[in-house]
Amino acid sequence: MLETLIISLFTLDLSLLLIIINRKAYQPNMTQKQEENLHNYQEHQKGWEFKILRTANDGFRHRQVLKLVCEQELESGWILLEKLDDSRLRFRRPLQFRERDHLVKLDPYRTFYGQSGQIINFISIVLLVVLMAIPTFLGFTFMQNIFKSVSTQNLQSVPKPKAPALSKPVPPVKP
Repeated sequence: MLETLIISLFTLDLSLLLIIINRKAYQPNMTQKQEENLHNYQEHQKGWEFKILRTANDGFRHRQVLKLVCEQELESGWILLEKLDDSRLRFRRPLQFRERDHLVKLDPYRTFYGQSGQIINFISIVLLVVLMAIPTFLGFTFMQNIFKSVSTQNLQSVPKPKAPALSKPVPPVKP
């Protein structure tokens, strides 16, 4: 009974974890049209170009990371225009910086910073499998110990009990 309770607690924790991961991973983000409406792109005619830099897991939440990204982008001429949220930044730069793109180490038109979403998804799946394997292994070990203690016998190897020896049949007595 106690084992069943422990296993159900593992299962409940795992279920709640899956719900949290699902909600976090599939948060509705703004569509491209909504992002374009946040800023007036009429300045493009005035000699500016724009880009949005994304990251996974709210990577721009920390000030140090944000500062590092802005310094990296500044090498290509990109200037931080606005921080849309903790996972998206909007940059702009003058069009004349296009001529210097070959001199920069990083891709000046990168749109993703940090670990890619595919790597994060792979790591999440591996962790999920490990979390599911632990209760499975514990349950298997528990049942294996129970079945070790149960003694069984092969019916073919058990000697048959000997029938009691019968004496000679006695003839019936006539009256």
